[in-house]
Amino acid sequence: MSLLLGLDVGTSSLKAVAYDPGSGRIVAQAARPTPVSHPQADRTDFDPIALWDGVSACIRTIIDTLPSSQSIAAVAVASMGEAGVPLDQNGEPLYPIIAWFDTRSEAQAARLRRELGAETIHRITGQKVRSTFAASKILWLKDTYPALMARLALWLSVEDYILWRLSAVPATDYSVASRTMLLDQERGDWSPEMLAACGLTTDALPRPVQSGTVIGRVTKRAAQETGLAIGTPVATGGHDHLCGALAVGAVETGRFLDSSGTAQSMLMAVDRFYGGGQTFAHGFSCYRHVLYGRYIVQGGLNTAGGALEWIVTLTSGGHNAYTDLYREAEESGTGARGVICLPYFRGLTSPFVEPQMRAAFVGLTLEHRRGDLMRAVIEGLAYHLRLNLEHMAQVAPVAEGHLLAIGGANREPLILQIKADVCNRPLVAAGVPEATAVGAALLAGLAVGIFGDEKEAASSVACEFRRYEPTGEAAALYDREYHRYGQLISRLHLVYPDALAPD
Repeated sequence: MSLLLGLDVGTSSLKAVAYDPGSGRIVAQAARPTPVSHPQADRTDFDPIALWDGVSACIRTIIDTLPSSQSIAAVAVASMGEAGVPLDQNGEPLYPIIAWFDTRSEAQAARLRRELGAETIHRITGQKVRSTFAASKILWLKDTYPALMARLALWLSVEDYILWRLSAVPATDYSVASRTMLLDQERGDWSPEMLAACGLTTDALPRPVQSGTVIGRVTKRAAQETGLAIGTPVATGGHDHLCGALAVGAVETGRFLDSSGTAQSMLMAVDRFYGGGQTFAHGFSCYRHVLYGRYIVQGGLNTAGGALEWIVTLTSGGHNAYTDLYREAEESGTGARGVICLPYFRGLTSPFVEPQMRAAFVGLTLEHRRGDLMRAVIEGLAYHLRLNLEHMAQVAPVAEGHLLAIGGANREPLILQIKADVCNRPLVAAGVPEATAVGAALLAGLAVGIFGDEKEAASSVACEFRRYEPTGEAAALYDREYHRYGQLISRLHLVYPDALAPD
C-alpha cells in the first residue's frame, strides 16, 4: 500500500502524518513541540538544527510504526510563513530562524515603506509591509550583523529548509515564497525591485514553483536521519493555512474560511490577483494559493489560540484547565457580563494595520470572574472575524451561505457557536484531524500523479462536518455588542495614533 507523508512545521508543534488516499484517513502520526528560544523578553527564535531534528524524529516515528507492506510514495511540507534561515556556502545556518511574529525589524519595514511606498509594494507582492516578512528580517540581519550576512549564500523559508534537508535541492512553492514579500505575484518570480531594496540577488533565493511539484528525492543522508527510502519523491507543499484549506475542500472561489491555530487567518480563494487599490486600503494580503491558477485574499490576527492559552495559563492550571474555563465561559453568557476584549495581543493586522496596537479589556469590575474573561476573549476573536468578513466583501465577492472553520482553536463547540451568532451566518466546522499536514500529503499525491487535480485530492479525504446555525436572540445581542466593539477600536486609536491606516 502506498501512503503519502505530509509534514506540518508549525509555530507551536511539528507534525507528520501518513495518509492513506484509499481510505481518506491518517494511518500513523507523530508530533513534537517546536523548539523555541527567547534571547530577549520580546524576541523569539527557532533553532534550525533543532527544528530539523524534531521533524526528522517525527518522520522516523512514523516509519518505525508502519508495517513492511506499507511504503511512502512521496512527501511534501506545509509550514508557517515569513520565517526563514540564512545559510552560508556550506549550508550551515548563520543565524537562528526569527519567528514570524517577532517585531524586531519594525525599523526596516518602515524603511521599505519610505523607499518604495507601501502601496507600490502591495501592487508587486500582494503583501502589507510588516516586520513579519522575510524582506524586513533580512534587512535587520544585514544592518545588525553585516559581516555575518556578507557570508549569506542562500535564504530559505521554513518549508524550503525542510525540503532542502530532505533532498539537497533549494526550492520553494509560490505560496510560501509570497510570504517573503519578495515575490512578484504577476510574474511568479522574484521581484527585481524588492531584491534591490534588500540587497539580494536571485542566486541567494530558491527557485519558486507550483505547490505539488516534485523538486527532488530523499538523499542518502536524509534517509539515514528519517528512515525514508532513498529516492522517495520530495514535493512542495505550501503555506500552512492554505494546505489546511485544501484538506477540507475549501476550493470554491469566494468561500470564506476561518483558519485558527496559534494565529488566525481569514481567507478566500479568488481567480485573479488583487494588488493595491481596495485590497491594500482594507489591509488585506493577496497572493498565490496552493491551488493551481488561484490566489487568496487574506486577513489575519497574530494571536488567536495564543490568546486563549494566555488566559488559561494566567488563571488556572491542571489537566482540565481548558475544559473548566470553557464551561465557566459558557456560564458567563452572551456578552460576557458586559466585558469586551479587543484581542490585539500582538498587534492589529487587518482590516486596519497597526502592529504596535495592544489588547484591551473594557468594562471590567471587581465582580467579574475568569470565565467572563475567557468568554470576552472568544467573543473578541469572533468580532474580529466579522470585521474582516465585512471588509473582505468590499474587495472581492464572498460566496453566499456558510462560513468554513478549521484549526486547533476552532475545535471547541462554544467558540464555533459564538462565531456563528456574531457573524449571523451558518458556520461549518470541518473535522479533518491534522488538516494542514493532510493538505501537504494531498499535494504530495498530486505531485506523483495519485490525484488528477485538487478537487479529486480534496474529495479523497474522509471529512466530518459540524454545522452551527446562528440563534436569533444571541445574534441580535451580538449585533449591538459588535457595533460597540467597532467604536472601541476607534477609541483605542487615540492611544495608538498610527492605527486605522494602511501600511
